[in-house]
Amino acid sequence: MVNHMTSKERGLAVYYLEEPDRVPMDFWADESVWQRLCGGLKVEKREELLNRLHIDFRHCYWAGDLGSIESYSDGSFKDWWGVVHDRKGIPKVHPLASISSLEALDRYDWPDPDKVDYHAIARMVELYAEDYVVYGGAWSPIFFIALGLTGIRSFFRYAYTSPEVVHRLLDIITDFYFEVSRRIFELCAKDIDVFFMGDDYGTQRGLFLSLGMFRTFFKPRLERLFKLAKKYELPVQLHSCGSIREIIPDLIEIGLDGLDPIQVRAANMSVEEIKHEFGDKICLHGSLDTQKTLPFGTPADVKMEVLRRLETVAQGGGFILAPSQVFLPEIPTENIVTMYEVGYKYGCYPYR
Repeated sequence: MVNHMTSKERGLAVYYLEEPDRVPMDFWADESVWQRLCGGLKVEKREELLNRLHIDFRHCYWAGDLGSIESYSDGSFKDWWGVVHDRKGIPKVHPLASISSLEALDRYDWPDPDKVDYHAIARMVELYAEDYVVYGGAWSPIFFIALGLTGIRSFFRYAYTSPEVVHRLLDIITDFYFEVSRRIFELCAKDIDVFFMGDDYGTQRGLFLSLGMFRTFFKPRLERLFKLAKKYELPVQLHSCGSIREIIPDLIEIGLDGLDPIQVRAANMSVEEIKHEFGDKICLHGSLDTQKTLPFGTPADVKMEVLRRLETVAQGGGFILAPSQVFLPEIPTENIVTMYEVGYKYGCYPYR
């Protein structure tokens, strides 16, 4: 195949809902999968792997607050927010589970935006800025962090009994991410192409919270972050797992440009239907099934699903070939490689 566009030109075209020379592709994997693929394809560096798979994007967003600041012998760890996670990363100690007042929130030891290494982020962004679409900003999982701090039961109980506490909690979290992204954008927005942030508002069967609760507690705060990116003329892409069809119109209303990952096995998340309903407004990033086809299918099954996406979703532009969630260890190497080989070979425009 002869590529007529650079990765940056190709990847940016789809955010403007245009057809580039071929369907752009992205990659997102568990650490063990990175290592396995590098070994299997006999490449030493991750950049070599991404180039081998024809990946057009580079993920330079900041998510350092989700990492460990204190590790324990059983594999658990404490993050920036004071939440203790088990070795799989699932929160198990919620420091604000019994919070009961605004004053108690004000006394808590909150993360400091000054502790982020902004120049390290800028160096990483600059490394890829010329050749690839760069995803940047702070990951900003407002809901995820709130649930980690309070625990699920306490969060929803407070939402009904003490909404002022929940509003204050979410403001503190949003203020932190707003400031981190603002400083990143001030330093290197010229080299960032898309503000990519993420949270999880859906389950396998529907929203994690009611539509009314989403609009009350999260929509205004997401809008604030979206508007920050738009101030720097950056498109906005939001990651949310699960069945979130119900909130897509709200997200578009506040400025969404790209939606990830389109978890096709979740209820009401047919990527073809979403493309039909919203494809003239937002770019779709993802949708290659990581729940069944990729982990349990054959390479022929993977090829068939990729070709189906090219035929039904990629037409007209506005589509990025990527998994419907991060590649996990149970997904065979040959299925991942097949996905990108087929996407590269057959994903040219005009298609057929």
